[in-house]
Amino acid sequence: MVKIKIKRGLFIMRYTKYTVLAMSALTLGTVGAKVTHAAHTNQHAVSAANSQEANAKKATDAVHALFANKEYTKLASGVTSAKVDAAEALVHKSVLTYRDSQLLLSLCNSARHKLSDSSDDASAIKAAEKVVDALFTDRTHAKLATGVTAEKIEAAVKTIEKNVPHSNSNYQRLMSLCDRAKSFSRASNNDSNTKNDIQKATDAVNALFADGSHTKLAKGVTTEKIEAAQKLVDKIPTSNPNYVELRNLCTKAKNLLNTAIKNDVKVATKAVTALFADSSHTKLAKNVTAEKIEAAQKLVDKIPTNNENYQRLNDLCQKAKKLLAENNDPAVKEAEKAVFALFSDEAHTKLAKGVTTEKIEAAQKLVEKNVSQSNNNYQMLMTLCRKAKNLLDNANTEDKIREAEEAVYALFADSSLSSVADSTNSAKVEAAKDLVAKNVSVANPNFSRLWNLCLKAERLLEASGTIRPASSEGEQEAIDAIKALFSDDTYTKLSDKANSAMLKEANALFVKYVKPGNSNFTVLYKLYQKAERLLESSNDIRPAASKEEQAVIDAVNALFTDGTHTKLAAEVDRDKINEAKSMIAKYLTFDNRNTMILYNLCAKALELLN
Repeated sequence: MVKIKIKRGLFIMRYTKYTVLAMSALTLGTVGAKVTHAAHTNQHAVSAANSQEANAKKATDAVHALFANKEYTKLASGVTSAKVDAAEALVHKSVLTYRDSQLLLSLCNSARHKLSDSSDDASAIKAAEKVVDALFTDRTHAKLATGVTAEKIEAAVKTIEKNVPHSNSNYQRLMSLCDRAKSFSRASNNDSNTKNDIQKATDAVNALFADGSHTKLAKGVTTEKIEAAQKLVDKIPTSNPNYVELRNLCTKAKNLLNTAIKNDVKVATKAVTALFADSSHTKLAKNVTAEKIEAAQKLVDKIPTNNENYQRLNDLCQKAKKLLAENNDPAVKEAEKAVFALFSDEAHTKLAKGVTTEKIEAAQKLVEKNVSQSNNNYQMLMTLCRKAKNLLDNANTEDKIREAEEAVYALFADSSLSSVADSTNSAKVEAAKDLVAKNVSVANPNFSRLWNLCLKAERLLEASGTIRPASSEGEQEAIDAIKALFSDDTYTKLSDKANSAMLKEANALFVKYVKPGNSNFTVLYKLYQKAERLLESSNDIRPAASKEEQAVIDAVNALFTDGTHTKLAAEVDRDKINEAKSMIAKYLTFDNRNTMILYNLCAKALELLN
């Protein structure tokens, strides 16, 4: 096989021995030798081959004669449409391979186009070429001329459309040069825009800081201002050296702001908590004044309103104001005085001397008369009245049995005793059992009845399958930690914040504070296992538990154009992918779900790169 190169837009083709016969005497001799050899075995085949070779040579010579040179760039003198058609007809009659036939037909088409070009207005085409050449500094067309604008390029395009027929071979060449000019022009404009973007971003980022060393935030900096500066930085190409520096400064500003906010939250929380007498925030602490509440409010107002702590602390300040206003009501103070007089100590654990059922009832009526049920003190005062009654009832055996009964019945939702109350938990059942054992003699007929009800409450708790109220702060921490792993109370989907660190912390709290026999032990353990399975089956990157882990996540995400991880980012190479893998190995352990997810993304990046 022999390769023949056809210039001016035609492609390289391979000729068989028949076409080469037609175009080269040397090849003709070679083929002749082969045919002679074949004649020794089959004379008829030799005769047929000679005829085919003659037709192929005739077609090849006819096509070749259309051109003035071997490069097929110039028509021979006297070529007409009729000659082109005749050569094409010879090609169709010849027995050629598909590839040889297509090459000769392509040469015929080329001749036909050149014949058409020669009839076009040469002076008009020259004028169009001059306009296009003027867009560049020289004939290499490698650089735009000074002062070239989009309007000038568009004018050149219009000149081509006007002067050069679409069928003319110069049309596509000149239009391509105009496209090149447009590309050069856009690149020039982009350079200018990048400089402006860098300056704007630099000014915005510097304005976030109070000093040139960028160690202290400027006054009044907010998350919104930092995000606005970040958006300006994101307009800069990531390949620009200023991009990384400015982005790092934005991150630094965020960290400084987060630290400041955390400190503000801590100070405000301490001030607000000090307004109340207990963690339930139902009673004001002693000596709380309007001035103290206002001072706490000012500390809360320093916290951004979108911070998760703001609403809670602000609501507590409003609650303190309301409690103070209610407590200052003379009628409420009168009821409080009557109730507090029933007890001999501030803890309200012992009745005052001379307290009777009548005095307790009188105090309760005063509460019902003077204190609205919407007042936060109402429930507290009513509870104290009931407590006084209980203390009084404990004076005799009958009252003690009643006390035990109340404790047992309180475990149930209603008088049918078929379901436990919402507030019932293991601790309350144990407390009721202790009260029965303490107040009721085993020989008393009520003992067996009350004891069996306690056992029934235990069985109902075990069968409920729902989380019961915590019996200690530690148990509540464990409950909150496990519930925080899920997005809602259906416990079917992980929380967006859930990660391996949260799962590990929840397990530690569960093991520490929830023991076998606790009504919440089984349900919490099953929820923990469910969260563990959901996390193990998740292919989504989980929130980072540390700055180092976030850095690893950012490094892996940076390998891709977006969060779908389906396309590599620009300039990503094997070194960057290996660098990300090294960070995973350095900062993450295999008990972290993100470790395998990030390794898989690195593997995916390598596949995309290959």
